[in-house]
Amino acid sequence: MRVVDTAPGYGNSETVLGQAVEPGMSFDIVTKTAEGDALDRLRASLARLKREGVYGLLVHRVSDLLRPEGRALATGTAAAREKGLVRRIGASVYSADEIDELWKKYPAFDLIQVPLNLFDQRLIRSGHLDRLKERGVEVHARSPFLQGLLFLDPARLPRHLAKVADALAALGRRVTDRGLSMAQAALGFACAVPAVDQVICGVNNLAQFRELCQAGKTKVSPADFTEFALDDVSILNPSLWKA
Repeated sequence: MRVVDTAPGYGNSETVLGQAVEPGMSFDIVTKTAEGDALDRLRASLARLKREGVYGLLVHRVSDLLRPEGRALATGTAAAREKGLVRRIGASVYSADEIDELWKKYPAFDLIQVPLNLFDQRLIRSGHLDRLKERGVEVHARSPFLQGLLFLDPARLPRHLAKVADALAALGRRVTDRGLSMAQAALGFACAVPAVDQVICGVNNLAQFRELCQAGKTKVSPADFTEFALDDVSILNPSLWKA
């Protein structure tokens, strides 16, 4: 593990990290900011984290940057980098269109968090991940398990996800044929994409954390899973799932 991804909006996670993390621990912290004064928000985060600076600062919702008032937010993140409070700045995005808009308005960003998993291969196929790397942007891939969807039983999906049952069943067969667990296949896939620098995933307990650390060592060929790429945004974007 090399990166801890947090945010002021993640409950009391910054405070917990500030209490638990000792100087010299060998991982970087990336936190986030939202509309308003980015410098003030960052300083509040640093106080909770008990650090003088962090590795990265992301705008939590890229839509905050793309609105007319987003220029002030971008200026604040750039100032944080100039003051040495962060090394890299950028945004968390959901689509290729958002990356294109971000490039047009703020070409100086050098860190981006994107969705990527066995079903969501849009940014690979569009070439955006490769272009990000060509521009020297560090890529952090999130949602390698698609909010846990990849672990569900295809025969027992909730109604709003039922249309992905056949694809999920086929994926499960391929994973089994390769002698892998779904965790190994999903995490290994994301880690094996050349343009990805870090893969971000959540854990619920220590046992799960250890399982994922082990799964991350598995070598996976992305070419084995290209046929499982989906285009249905109502499946790929969990914020569009119905309760």
